[in-house]
Amino acid sequence: ITKELLAHHIKGKHIVELGCGSGLLAGDLIALGAASYQGYDISTKAISHANQVAAEQGLGGKINFEVCSVVELPPLKADIVFSLGLLDWLGDIALAKVFEVGGKAEFLHAISEKKNTLPQYLHRLYVFLAYGWRTGSYVPCYYTVAEIEAKAQPHNQSRLHVYRNSKLSFGTLISTLPIDK
Repeated sequence: ITKELLAHHIKGKHIVELGCGSGLLAGDLIALGAASYQGYDISTKAISHANQVAAEQGLGGKINFEVCSVVELPPLKADIVFSLGLLDWLGDIALAKVFEVGGKAEFLHAISEKKNTLPQYLHRLYVFLAYGWRTGSYVPCYYTVAEIEAKAQPHNQSRLHVYRNSKLSFGTLISTLPIDK
């Protein structure tokens, strides 16, 4: 869904993905007309794989990946910043940092919207069983759209658009880009 929603807005734009993992969308976004793609992730292994794939595809000139934690991000040189689920793992300080370094760039972020629903409780249980019990600190932070908007507001004065779709389960896309529903 994210790729289709971004497709209408990326032609000639500089795109930054936070929490990019192995950069699965990078090549597709360049093919759709993005001028450049910069991916950041905390995983050295994921970034190494992403750089290898970009080089094999001959996209090294337009695509770049770097290992970096959110709190260490430099000011982003981007027209559009996006993330898929990253905000769910950030506390208040790191969440504020995302919007601070993004500056006036447009954004699109997928979040697991804070709701009291069975699917979300199942997700919380899954995360605990898959990660939390091992580390004790790998716990998701669920935010409401209003909480995200409050963090973004000091840095980006654009109107916030919300996209909900049954394919997203309890997830929600929030963006300053006008999102075609």
